[in-house]
Amino acid sequence: MNKFDLPTPALCIDMEAVGDNLRLMQDFADGAGVDLRPHAKTHKNPFFAHMQIDQGAVGICVAKLSEAEVMVAGGVKDILVTNEIADPRKLRQLAALAHYATITLAVDSLPCAADAARAAMDMGSTLRLLIEVDSGSLRCGTAPGAPTLELAQGIMELENVEFAGVMGYEGHCMFIEDPDERRQMVHADQERLVGTAALIRDHGIPVETVSAAGTGTYDLTGNYPGITELQPGSYIFMDGRYRPLRPEFRCALTVIVTVISRPTPERVVVDVGMKSLTNEFGMPLVLGIPNADFYREGEENACIRLEDTSHPIRPGDPVELLPMHGDTTIAVHDAYHLCHGEEVVMTLPIQGRGKFI
Repeated sequence: MNKFDLPTPALCIDMEAVGDNLRLMQDFADGAGVDLRPHAKTHKNPFFAHMQIDQGAVGICVAKLSEAEVMVAGGVKDILVTNEIADPRKLRQLAALAHYATITLAVDSLPCAADAARAAMDMGSTLRLLIEVDSGSLRCGTAPGAPTLELAQGIMELENVEFAGVMGYEGHCMFIEDPDERRQMVHADQERLVGTAALIRDHGIPVETVSAAGTGTYDLTGNYPGITELQPGSYIFMDGRYRPLRPEFRCALTVIVTVISRPTPERVVVDVGMKSLTNEFGMPLVLGIPNADFYREGEENACIRLEDTSHPIRPGDPVELLPMHGDTTIAVHDAYHLCHGEEVVMTLPIQGRGKFI
C-alpha cells in the first residue's frame, strides 16, 4: 500500500532515513570512543531498540518502569531507567525485571537507594544504581561534588545493589541556537559531572559509567574527556524543532492527513487535531505545498493557509506534515506505518504507548 492511501491521520516512518540516522550516531560514538545508550522514550518500541543495539548500542534508556517492562518483554537485555523511582511497589517490580535483564536505575538520594536495595533483596536480584547529578538542568539530581560523593559512599554500604557511576542531562542546553553559547554551557555542565566522577574515584570508589547527552548536544558531550556514554533519543526520527539545529540527521517521522474541506480558496481543513498531533513546540510544517502554513489546530481538525490560492488541492487529497515534537506525537498514536519510499512495508504497534507508570 502507498502511504498516501492509508486511513488518516497516519504516523509514517521513513526506514531509509532511520537507517542513516542510526549509522551516523553510532559512527560518531565509535569514533569518539564512547558507548551509545539511546533513549527509547522516543520510539517506545523494542523493534527499534534492537535496531539500535544491532548497530552497536550497548543498551537503551527508558523513562518509566512500564517502559522497562515493555523492553524486557521484547527481549532487550540492558536497560537504564533514567527517572528516579520512589514507590517501593514499583521498585519491587523493577527488581523482578532484573532476573531477565541488566537493570540500572537513576537515584539521587540515599533513602531511594536503600529502598531499591531492599526491593532487590526481597526479589533475590541485583540492581545497578547510577547517581544522577544536577550538572545544570535544575531538575532531579544531587549537587556536584561532595554531596554526590557522600551518596556514592552510602550506596557502597548497601547490599543487592551495585554502584555503576554517575549521569547528568544538559537538557537546558539542547535548543540554544548560538553554537558558541551552547558549547560553553555544555562544557560547563560536563566539567561539573566529570569532576564529580573524578572526586569519587579519588576516594577509592570505581566509577565505570559517566553518562549524559541528548540529540542536541551529543557531539559536544561525546567529545568531552571523561564522558563514557551518550543517551540521545530523538535522533532516530528527528522532528521539526530539532531540524534546524541538527541538519545532519534526516527527518524520518511524518503524519499523513486528509483534506476534509476547502471553505475558501486560501483555507484548507484537514482531519488532524491535538488528539493526534501535538503542538507544544509549535505547529507542524506542511510538506509538498509551497508557502503553506498550518494553523488553528482544534481537537479533531486544523487549518492550512495557502499562499497560492490557485493550488488544486481539494477534499479527499492527502497532505504530509512534519511534527515539531516527535516524542509526544508518537505517544498519541497506536501504530507506526514503516515505509520504504512511499510503500508501506509494515504496520508496527507502538508498544510503549500509554506506558507512563
